[in-house]
Amino acid sequence: MKLLDRIVLTIYSFILSIISVVVILTGFHLLPDYFIESFAYFFRAYGYVIGIIGIAFLIVSIRFLLSGVRGESSARSIARQTQLGEVRISVVTLQNIAERVVKSIEGVKEVKTRSLFINDGAVMILNLVVATDIKIPELVVKVQKLVKDEVESVTGINVAEVKVYIDNVTVNLKTRVE
Repeated sequence: MKLLDRIVLTIYSFILSIISVVVILTGFHLLPDYFIESFAYFFRAYGYVIGIIGIAFLIVSIRFLLSGVRGESSARSIARQTQLGEVRISVVTLQNIAERVVKSIEGVKEVKTRSLFINDGAVMILNLVVATDIKIPELVVKVQKLVKDEVESVTGINVAEVKVYIDNVTVNLKTRVE
C-alpha cells in the first residue's frame, strides 16, 4: 500500500471511529437531547456540504474495498504458460537470482536489488557498493550482461533493462592474520 493510501486510511479510520462512538452513545441514550438536536440542525443547515463529504467517504470506501479484493499478487509475479499449466515467478525470485550473480563478481562489496514487470519483460534495478580499485564502466557492463543472461536463462523471462546505480565505493580492507 502506498504512503498516501496509508495516510488516507488512517484519517478515514479515525473519523469512522468517532462516528461509531457517537452512534453507539446515541443508541444507548447516553447523549443529551440537545446534543442530538444540534447535530440534526447542523445536518439540515449544511446539507450540501454533508452530502459532498458523504460522497467522498463512499469513494474512499469503494477504493479501499477494491484494493483489498484486487490484491497485489498479479503485480508481484509474472505468469508463464507451459504445456502442463501456468507457472508464476515472483519478483523476489528475480531479485535473488540477480543478487547471487552480482555477489560472485569481484569488486562488488554490497548489492541491493529491486525488480518490476513491464510489458517487455522485467526491469532489474541494482544498487551497488564497489571497491575503489575497480573500473566502474567495465564492472557495470559486466554486471548488466551477467544479470540479464542469468535471469533470462533461469526463468525464461525477458529482461528488458538492467539499471545499475553505484551507491558508494569502499576501501578494500584485507584482514591480517598473525
